[in-house]
This record gives sequence, structure tokens and C-alpha cells, in this order.
Amino acid sequence: FNFSQISAIDTLFLSPLLFPARPYHALLKDDKLQTEDLNNPLNDAIKAKDLFYDEVTAFNEADADLQQIYYCLLGDKKEFSAFFEFINYPDSGKNVTEIIQNRFSNKICRNALLDKLISRSPIELAYCLALINTDSRYSITPPWVIKNYPHVRAIRAGGFPDRWRKINCFPDSSINER
Repeated sequence: FNFSQISAIDTLFLSPLLFPARPYHALLKDDKLQTEDLNNPLNDAIKAKDLFYDEVTAFNEADADLQQIYYCLLGDKKEFSAFFEFINYPDSGKNVTEIIQNRFSNKICRNALLDKLISRSPIELAYCLALINTDSRYSITPPWVIKNYPHVRAIRAGGFPDRWRKINCFPDSSINER
């Protein structure tokens, strides 16, 4: 049996995109609050399944433009491709730069270097757009996202008017040299 041909979907990567207002991974081990308790793989599997279907529902309830943005940015990335394959998401063939500019027209700079971000940092851009989309000033990017995708910080710190909501034009940002 060739395990390399198995597609795996990790809910950890999807949670900050689909639940940015509550960005922490939802697989709380409340059954292990007592440290002397044994592991409960069945309970873990049930929680993972429930979270996965919550993520599928959240994606399906997102507007068509946001779905297309996520697919265009993430559909070919190993962390996300199996999810899009599972839901059988169709590519519309639309220009993702235009979709982002229209969908986030009052939230990102019209002169932002989106084409560069799309080609060089698509995962980071997707996480930033998810955060911007929440319209919640209390939402944060989980620390593990920043650790694994450090350019999230460079994109996010691009000079939002309320310090966190707008993508700046990145005139001097290191993202331009990447």
C-alpha cells in the first residue's frame, strides 16, 4: 500500500481562515482536563470529524468571491489542496487580483502589490484577508500561523488605519524583495 497517495486534510490550517473571529483550533481536549486520564482516540476522531464538517459548512456559507479567493490562493498548496478536492470546488477562471480588489475595495490599498503577494505569499495573504474579513478589532492571528508563515506579520503590519484592518501599499516592505 502506498501511503504517499493518500490525501490528508488538516483542520488546523483551515480554522484561522474559516473561523478568524475565534482563531484558535477547536479541538480542545476537555476530556483531558484531568492529567491522569488516558488518551481517548475515539473522542479525538469524533471531534476532528465534527470540526471538519463545521469548516466545510463555514466555507460553503462564505460568499462566492471569498470562496474563489481562497481557492485561487490555496488550491494548489499541500496544506489546503485536499480540502478543495474533497468539496470538489470548481475554478471559475476569474482573475483573483480583481476579485480581491473588488471584494476588499474599502479595506485594502488600491495600489497594494497584490500580484506579488499572490505569487510569492499566497498563504500569508489568505490568512490576512480572513482576518480583515472579520471586521472584528479583537481578532488576532494565531501565533502558530505567524511562526510558520512569518510574512503574515509583514503584510498585516502594512499600515492599517486602525492598525490592523487595511493592507498597505508596501512601499518599503521586505515582502517586495521576497
